[in-house]
Amino acid sequence: LKEASKTLEEIGYNIYTIDELGIYGKVLNYWEAEKIILNKEIDLIITDGYLIDKDYKIRRNAVDLNIPIILNGKLGKEISLAIKEKKNTYYENKEYGVDIWSDSIL
Repeated sequence: LKEASKTLEEIGYNIYTIDELGIYGKVLNYWEAEKIILNKEIDLIITDGYLIDKDYKIRRNAVDLNIPIILNGKLGKEISLAIKEKKNTYYENKEYGVDIWSDSIL
């Protein structure tokens, strides 16, 4: 999870973590975390279920609110790297005047 949070932060994402996890990001208590999830201020949750008592309800709320959730730290790392690579490719293409996928298929 540490690698995923670092990678996503490098490309401009806000990283939030609940206390006791030791992950880089803005540390929230459980109630603050629940509030921003219920307000749909979160676009993706990555967890490995380390604090079962605390993050069960967070996972449950994410599922109920249709917020994407990754339940494996290694998969979270790989997806964060893919997001970083894709984001770089998108901006590189914009520099060359390609705004959408169909513009680059000729």
